[in-house]
Formats: sequence, C-alpha cells, structure tokens
Amino acid sequence: MEELIEAFSIDRIGKSGARFDWDKAQWFNQQYIKESSGTDLAKAVMKFAPDNYKDVDTDFLAAACDLMKERMTFLTDIWGKGYFFFESPKEYDRKVVRTKWKPERVPLFHQLKDQLAALDEFSTSNIEATVKAFMAEHGLGFGDVFQVFRVMLAGTKSGPPIFERQHCWAKLK
Repeated sequence: MEELIEAFSIDRIGKSGARFDWDKAQWFNQQYIKESSGTDLAKAVMKFAPDNYKDVDTDFLAAACDLMKERMTFLTDIWGKGYFFFESPKEYDRKVVRTKWKPERVPLFHQLKDQLAALDEFSTSNIEATVKAFMAEHGLGFGDVFQVFRVMLAGTKSGPPIFERQHCWAKLK
C-alpha cells in the first residue's frame, strides 16, 4: 500500500474512460505469485484447499508451490493444474501416449523406475544424472524419455521441470 501511495500522482490520471483489462489483471496476479515464496503461497492456497487436500504437509505444499508458481495465475491453480503432486494422475495425455509410448520400452521404464527408487539421495542432480546415464546406456533421446516420464508422473506433457521435482515426487520411491 505504501508503494502505491508513493507512486500515485494526480498528473498521471488519464482523462479518457477507464477500462478493466482482464488479461492484464491476470498478468499482474501471476507476477505477484511468481515473486512470492513457496512458504507464503502455501499459507495462502490452503484457504482454497478442497476437503481431500486439507491435511497436506505444509513443507510439501510449499515445495509444490515453488515448482508450480511459474505456471499459476490464481492461487487455486495449485489444486487444479498441480493436483498430481497430491494424488495419482486422473488421466493421461492420449496424444503423447499414442505418439511416444512404445510397448517394447515398458521393461526399460521399469528399470529406470527401479534405478530412481534405489537412489540413496533423491536429489535433483542424482535424478538428472541417473536418467541421462540410463538414456545414454540404452541409446534413448530426450524425446523418447522426457515426455513419457512427464506423462507417467503428471498425466500431461507440461508442468514443472522434471529433475526439480524430487521433493514433491519422492513418493514414487
């Protein structure tokens, strides 16, 4: 409020009629969310938590908010766009499954899952090194693994960076 008062000037008031710009309002809201800490966002989003998410651990929620804040426009987006942090995906992106999923690679993905589950330290750098080494060993490219990996974890090909999800996805272990 103090910043607004300080920045206000009667000389800067436009003479034409004011018009509310919904897109600009959303952009401002998104900027505010991006600049907020995961902890602050976790406190704020809990006010809008659906009943089945009322008992989410606050540290876990703060980590999820940190990862999702680049993709959030409203505080409630964590529960909709980021629901996969709190429960298994409800559905899977059929287009990615149709174009990227190869049945003959099922044993490879089970092997990768086992390697990730066996990590002593489930950290960003360990996850990344394990996945990249696995890809090199089996002659797989990023497109062969990353989109399938995203869909397995989140049901969609979009979302936060894969390797930075360790705090929220340690439940895979």
